[in-house]
Amino acid sequence: MSEDENKAGSSKLIAVISLILAIAVFIFGDNLYQQVTGHPFFSPNTNDSSTPISVFTETQVLPTSPNISTIPTSTNPPIPTPNYEIVFLKDFENGNLSDFNIANPSIARIVETNKTGKGVAIKKLDDKENFYIATVLPQQAKTGEVYKVRVQCKAPIGFFCRTFLGDVIGDSGKQYENNVSISVQGTGDWIEIETGILIMKNDDFLSVYIYGDNDQIEVIYDNLTVIKLP
Repeated sequence: MSEDENKAGSSKLIAVISLILAIAVFIFGDNLYQQVTGHPFFSPNTNDSSTPISVFTETQVLPTSPNISTIPTSTNPPIPTPNYEIVFLKDFENGNLSDFNIANPSIARIVETNKTGKGVAIKKLDDKENFYIATVLPQQAKTGEVYKVRVQCKAPIGFFCRTFLGDVIGDSGKQYENNVSISVQGTGDWIEIETGILIMKNDDFLSVYIYGDNDQIEVIYDNLTVIKLP
């Protein structure tokens, strides 16, 4: 075969290959060209080599947010009804102490507390026990009933808040034979103190006391409460 015939055959082969490649590009698009030419990011069909081509990308399936209506809402538990009965409450807001027995009129006075409204301030005159105010509950307590005292108090550090609850006569005829009390050192701020329980041994009236602690320093009380437990 002559040299001219070889050239003619090669030309035909190149033309056939070019035709096949053109058909393939037409059918499969630029992706085939990119794989063949080794340029995955730019198309040969533009003179601007910086023009990005459209490439196939993987679709990302993102988690969807839950339907809010299907999420149980968090609710605060209901506030339980207090399982006790308040049988006596003195908040001193009426501004007088007429319902109290006061050991000495000069030891107690109504004051503005700047926190709870009005309260009572008590001081001690001397070493005798004339530094209290007390009252007898109007309703008689019955045998087997359970009581305790709760009161808010403000005393300087080193001085004490005190309260007392006792039966007036007692099962043997002795005054305050059955009683509970508590003494707590002050913090300089308001605290709440509470006695233990008093179980009535017989039908009787109850007396409740609060005390001063020093002849120079007043102890302030508010919301004196006697509670009957089930």
